[in-house]
Amino acid sequence: MTKQFISTKIQLWFIVIISAVFYINTLSNQFALDDVMVLTENKSVKQGLSGFGDIITKDGFYGYVGDVNDLSGGRWRPLSLLVFATEYQIFEDNPAVYHLTNFLLYILCCVVFYKLLTKYIFRSNAVAAFIAALIFAIHPVHTEVVANIKSLDEILSLLFLLSTLYFSLEYISDDRKKINLVKALACYAFALLSKENGITFLFIIPLTFYFFTNKNARERLLYYLPFLLVGVIYLLIRFTFFGAGGHPTAILNAPFLYANFQQQLATKTLILGKYLLLLFIPYPLSCDYSYNQIPYVDFSSVYVWIVILIYVALFSFALINVKRKNVFAYGILFFLFSISIVSNFLVDIGATMGERFLFQPSVGFAICIGLLLSAVFSIKKYTKATWYFLGLITVLAGCIILPRNRDWESSEKLFLQDVKNSPNNLRLNLNAGTQYIAYADADSTQKEMYLGKALVYLQRAIQIHPGTVEPYLNAGIVYQRLGSIDSAESYWNQARSIEPDNYKLHEYDSFLSLVYLNKGMKAAKTDKDFTKGILYIQKSINYQSTADNWCDLGAIYFAMGNYKEAKVNFAKALAINPNHPMAKGGYADASSRIK
Repeated sequence: MTKQFISTKIQLWFIVIISAVFYINTLSNQFALDDVMVLTENKSVKQGLSGFGDIITKDGFYGYVGDVNDLSGGRWRPLSLLVFATEYQIFEDNPAVYHLTNFLLYILCCVVFYKLLTKYIFRSNAVAAFIAALIFAIHPVHTEVVANIKSLDEILSLLFLLSTLYFSLEYISDDRKKINLVKALACYAFALLSKENGITFLFIIPLTFYFFTNKNARERLLYYLPFLLVGVIYLLIRFTFFGAGGHPTAILNAPFLYANFQQQLATKTLILGKYLLLLFIPYPLSCDYSYNQIPYVDFSSVYVWIVILIYVALFSFALINVKRKNVFAYGILFFLFSISIVSNFLVDIGATMGERFLFQPSVGFAICIGLLLSAVFSIKKYTKATWYFLGLITVLAGCIILPRNRDWESSEKLFLQDVKNSPNNLRLNLNAGTQYIAYADADSTQKEMYLGKALVYLQRAIQIHPGTVEPYLNAGIVYQRLGSIDSAESYWNQARSIEPDNYKLHEYDSFLSLVYLNKGMKAAKTDKDFTKGILYIQKSINYQSTADNWCDLGAIYFAMGNYKEAKVNFAKALAINPNHPMAKGGYADASSRIK
């Protein structure tokens, strides 16, 4: 390896440079997706340093939604929010600063992983160390973590977890220098404050001590106890003060809401298989895997049983080879422990799956691939072929990562790109339809074309899940913009049947009330069709009762000579607004004409 790459410094610089080249184009991106929840519309973060108190003592989404949290699994992840608040204090809402943070910390994460590999995991196999670090650095499944500002929590978590392993092994191997123990414990605490993923290291840390130290069981236990204490303290604080989050009732935040118990187990199992597939074939990628991109399955699906067999085989191989301290077994167990917390089997994470959830498990994958390819490399006749293969997958990774980073340029671009890859995804179809409405409002020359596209996606969202209110609301907006009021009214009333108290309906009811009021007055004044005018204004009142529409209804009855009914309606207008001038005059005139 030394001859191939001159020195470990050259290898490390290659990892740094390739990581930088692949992700440098994220720096020009804007805010996207969940950035609104943790940054751009998070009141605690936007207070800068003054928001530290709320960030430390409240749920992670408190600054965005207040005390109402309709997401399962509490989100006490203060560290990334503290970083955002500090940056906001200095730079406010400049997205380049936040993207630069993700960019630099991702590179640092690759560096720490390489250091851990070369010094401890593959201390006598430099080829495996380099390949594993390269696989990790260039894996396209990491694009979401780097390109999405919100995923700083993922980067910080893994950075501190890898540093925990590095410094703890330094402590055990370097004459027990206490400074290394302090660093390791501090890193583990910071990892837990970044994201809950770190709790899996209560299993990975002792596993690492077993594989990569020569200490006996009693010594390993003594080294492990301080980390266990940190983990227990974290869990006590988290569940005592922050609980387990809400209980979502909407399908977008409760992906298994309509699945029976068997379907839940089978579908979650299938998703574990999709995670493995993404590690080997990371294309196409998607920012969202929610309902109904992955339809429910049961145990009649052959794919579910294939996934079960694969995971049983992996776990069995790992258990058989643990005693031999086979690093391949360590990589498998690292992956299995890491994936467990995001599998929805142990805790409900409020999401079907996500590429960001593979960030930590991909470490185990990279270790296994590094070991496998180094074994091929050691066979002399396959050495060149190994490097050609690595060169090929590096080029292919770049061809996926660089364009994918541009997809993350903004939420708008991301939705319109990913809905093509995930045509059965409820959220993406809804968001794509909503985005085309925004385009129509911004460009009157292309208005009808954009609204037509919006309607296609919104109607597809309705087909995917007829019980979600938002597609109906937005389809109503499309027809409103097109001037088809009857269709707009129909969609808004379908939305009302699903969620009668939806706050947006008040705005749309005001619009419909005004439309029917104008129609009523036109029918009465221009067309002299008093009967139609009364019907329209009564419909206006059904949507919103105001002094104006009661007064106009009274005016029509007055024009018809029905002074008694006119007086009743003028009185209703005055009950709403006692100072309404037309209603006061009309009431007086109607009263004077009643014999």
